[in-house]
Amino acid sequence: MSEPICLELDAVLALHDMQLAAFGGASGLRDAGLLESAVCRPRNVLCYATANSSLARLAASYAFGLVQITPLSMATSARA
Repeated sequence: MSEPICLELDAVLALHDMQLAAFGGASGLRDAGLLESAVCRPRNVLCYATANSSLARLAASYAFGLVQITPLSMATSARA
C-alpha cells in the first residue's frame, strides 16, 4: 500500500463549511488545538501502529477524533 495522503486543517475547515452550507448548523471552531489533535490522529496511527494501519483504521481514527473530541461547533449537544 502506498502512503495515504492525510487531510490538512484547511481542508477539514473547508469541508465543514460546505456541510454547513448544505445542511445548516452552527459555524465556528471551538478549539483549534482540538481540531489539530483530531486531524493528526491518523498520522500518529501511520507512524506508531504500522502492524495495523489499514485505510479503515485511519478513517476510524479521523471519525473518532472529530466525533469524540468535538473541535467544531455543533448546532445541538447531541454527540455519538
